[in-house]
Amino acid sequence: MEIKNLWVTQNGLRDYCQLKIMIDFVMSGGFWTQDVIDNFNHTKSNSLIHIAEFEDGVKYIHDGHHRCVATILGGRDTLRDDEYF
Repeated sequence: MEIKNLWVTQNGLRDYCQLKIMIDFVMSGGFWTQDVIDNFNHTKSNSLIHIAEFEDGVKYIHDGHHRCVATILGGRDTLRDDEYF
């Protein structure tokens, strides 16, 4: 899924200090799979990136804003199917 096609549901990021570690993770080839999330100490979430789709087909990032930002800044513009639900 292309991240650029997703809308965000918040107007800012709460925890900028975790982004550097998350960006480095993506740049090293990492993906936000459930096993990684279970062992990643720098994310407060315990689930895959949550994408909500409304009746009009518009998709919103419901949970995982930091991971999506880190993914883009880490050089990737898509999410694999095993990184979101």
